[in-house]
Amino acid sequence: MCRELGIDPLAVRDFTPVKWRLFEAFREELAWLGALPDAIETERFVFAHAGMTPGKPLREHTRDELSRIDRFLDREMRFDKWLVVGHYPVVLYGEDRVCANPIVDREKRVACIDGGCVLKDDGQLNALIIPDRESEDFSFAAYDPFPERTALRDQAGSPRSYYIRWGDSTVRVLERGAEFSRCRHLRTGYEMDILTKYLFTDETVTDCNDCTDYVLPLRAGDRVRVVEETSRGYFVKHRGTSGWYFGELGE
Repeated sequence: MCRELGIDPLAVRDFTPVKWRLFEAFREELAWLGALPDAIETERFVFAHAGMTPGKPLREHTRDELSRIDRFLDREMRFDKWLVVGHYPVVLYGEDRVCANPIVDREKRVACIDGGCVLKDDGQLNALIIPDRESEDFSFAAYDPFPERTALRDQAGSPRSYYIRWGDSTVRVLERGAEFSRCRHLRTGYEMDILTKYLFTDETVTDCNDCTDYVLPLRAGDRVRVVEETSRGYFVKHRGTSGWYFGELGE
């Protein structure tokens, strides 16, 4: 919408006048979006942005109750109908691995499908595939914009790794470099090299983009999606899981 009005969205510093320009220019589209239901319920499924309260009828929920619940899957709950939610990127449930594929919890009857598209540097757009209204044999499709390449040699996975992620991303910079900086995660004391461009400020203590030092286990011939190309190797995705590859890539 900004680009249609000749506005560079990345250059916006004062959002208020831009917001009102968008309201004026796209009244019809925004009214249509505003009229959409906050959640959809069928005989066997509920689709809500972030989650809902077990045992509470959908119609009794407020918009806020449906639209913002962080770490929803960590709650003690079980639903009679399948509940499909987004909002909270599934990668944030990981401790040492970064995987953007949907999480289907069959005991709780909850499917979390937010792949961190746009929000995460290595995110993806997920679509849960329900084969028919009576089936629970779910699958999914995913899209990301990264180029696909072929690993040319085997690589063993790392026995130890960590994932620094949103909400717990404060680090101390031990040695700042042009491309990589050695950092210590403030809460855990875990040390790893982080791309310097992922650090928020030039200060010694700062926050950073989501990052990991996980080395992916790969076999020659595996197809990977290249997120970052560096002097040390490649940060890639393989079947939705992100990590480092230090071999050569072919087409």
